Amino acid sequence: MNYGKAVMTAVEAHIASMEGIDVQERELDKELKEERITGRVAMERRKVLEDRRAALHLEAIEKINDLHRQHDEAVDKWNALDGSKLHADAEILKMDFPMNQTQYQQLVDKHRDNSLMLSLLAAYADRHPDEPLFADRPADEKIRKAEFADYCERAAGVCINWNSLAAAMFLDGKSIPPSVGYDY
Repeated sequence: MNYGKAVMTAVEAHIASMEGIDVQERELDKELKEERITGRVAMERRKVLEDRRAALHLEAIEKINDLHRQHDEAVDKWNALDGSKLHADAEILKMDFPMNQTQYQQLVDKHRDNSLMLSLLAAYADRHPDEPLFADRPADEKIRKAEFADYCERAAGVCINWNSLAAAMFLDGKSIPPSVGYDY
């Protein structure tokens, strides 16, 4: 599951709901201005809309918090030590077979979804500081959780201030760390 997409979907649904309430409020203002309803009726309807807005906000925050919890559980499961994750390539790392940066990147790409092998590859690179062993590696458990927590916090903020520049920037998705989009 892609939890980042699920959070974005929840935020987009919340914004659509808020826009619907705004339309109802504008219609209410129009009815009041045209004197089709009394001030008291308008106030009662406005209260209903405010209550609905508050309930939708709580729903969205609960959904984001639930997705955050599920994400952290998925990361823990992904990161669990498990002998079945040990690949035969670990022997190469154990033998300290010299490799160049291209070969190192190939191994990282091959084991992109395997937390144990990624840890072994990182340890191998740490043991060989004189070799140019760097790679475009997926984020580790701590980074995945921290970046997703920040993402969820920003998503909750967008639910509060859904009609803002910060919300527009969030929705454009350009400032979302790659780890938020990992599938589990």
